[in-house]
Amino acid sequence: MPWCDSCDRYLTPTSLDDGTCPSCDSDEVLAPDVAAPVGRKLPWHFKLMTALVVMYLSWRVVLLAITVVDWAF
Repeated sequence: MPWCDSCDRYLTPTSLDDGTCPSCDSDEVLAPDVAAPVGRKLPWHFKLMTALVVMYLSWRVVLLAITVVDWAF
Protein backbone atom coordinates (compact mmCIF):
# COMPACT_ATOMS: atom_id res chain seq x y z
CA MET A 1 0.00 0.00 0.00
CA PRO A 2 1.32 3.45 -0.85
CA TRP A 3 1.91 5.71 2.13
CA CYS A 4 1.91 9.52 2.29
CA ASP A 5 4.33 10.92 4.88
CA SER A 6 2.69 14.35 4.91
CA CYS A 7 -0.85 13.07 5.52
CA ASP A 8 0.21 10.02 7.56
CA ARG A 9 -2.27 7.78 5.80
CA TYR A 10 -2.46 4.90 3.38
CA LEU A 11 -3.57 5.51 -0.18
CA THR A 12 -5.19 3.21 -2.66
CA PRO A 13 -3.07 2.35 -5.70
CA THR A 14 -5.78 3.65 -8.02
CA SER A 15 -5.70 7.11 -6.41
CA LEU A 16 -2.06 7.65 -7.42
CA ASP A 17 -2.29 8.75 -11.03
CA ASP A 18 0.91 10.79 -11.26
CA GLY A 19 2.68 9.65 -8.08
CA THR A 20 1.51 12.51 -5.86
CA CYS A 21 -0.90 12.42 -2.95
CA PRO A 22 -4.41 13.46 -4.06
CA SER A 23 -5.22 15.32 -0.82
CA CYS A 24 -2.00 17.25 -0.12
CA ASP A 25 -0.25 17.10 -3.55
CA SER A 26 2.93 15.92 -1.86
CA ASP A 27 5.57 14.09 -3.88
CA GLU A 28 6.67 12.14 -0.79
CA VAL A 29 4.44 9.15 -1.46
CA LEU A 30 6.23 5.95 -0.60
CA ALA A 31 5.06 2.97 -2.60
CA PRO A 32 6.45 -0.52 -1.99
CA ASP A 33 8.28 -2.16 -4.83
CA VAL A 34 5.62 -4.22 -6.54
CA ALA A 35 8.08 -6.20 -8.65
CA ALA A 36 10.00 -7.59 -5.66
CA PRO A 37 8.23 -10.65 -4.20
CA VAL A 38 7.95 -10.86 -0.47
CA GLY A 39 9.49 -14.06 0.84
CA ARG A 40 7.36 -15.84 3.37
CA LYS A 41 8.33 -18.79 5.47
CA LEU A 42 6.01 -21.73 5.72
CA PRO A 43 4.49 -22.26 9.16
CA TRP A 44 6.06 -24.99 11.26
CA HIS A 45 2.78 -26.89 11.60
CA PHE A 46 2.41 -27.08 7.81
CA LYS A 47 5.90 -28.59 7.55
CA LEU A 48 5.08 -31.03 10.35
CA MET A 49 1.80 -32.13 8.78
CA THR A 50 3.48 -32.55 5.39
CA ALA A 51 6.20 -34.74 6.93
CA LEU A 52 3.61 -36.82 8.79
CA VAL A 53 1.52 -37.32 5.65
CA VAL A 54 4.60 -38.41 3.69
CA MET A 55 5.56 -40.88 6.42
CA TYR A 56 2.00 -42.25 6.62
CA LEU A 57 1.71 -42.72 2.87
CA SER A 58 5.14 -44.35 2.75
CA TRP A 59 4.05 -46.82 5.44
CA ARG A 60 0.86 -47.57 3.48
CA VAL A 61 2.97 -48.32 0.38
CA VAL A 62 5.10 -50.71 2.44
CA LEU A 63 1.96 -52.46 3.73
CA LEU A 64 0.61 -52.67 0.18
CA ALA A 65 3.86 -54.25 -1.01
CA ILE A 66 3.74 -56.79 1.83
CA THR A 67 0.13 -57.63 1.00
CA VAL A 68 0.89 -58.06 -2.70
CA VAL A 69 3.87 -60.31 -1.95
CA ASP A 70 1.79 -62.44 0.45
CA TRP A 71 -1.06 -62.68 -2.04
CA ALA A 72 1.20 -63.56 -4.97
CA PHE A 73 3.13 -66.31 -3.21
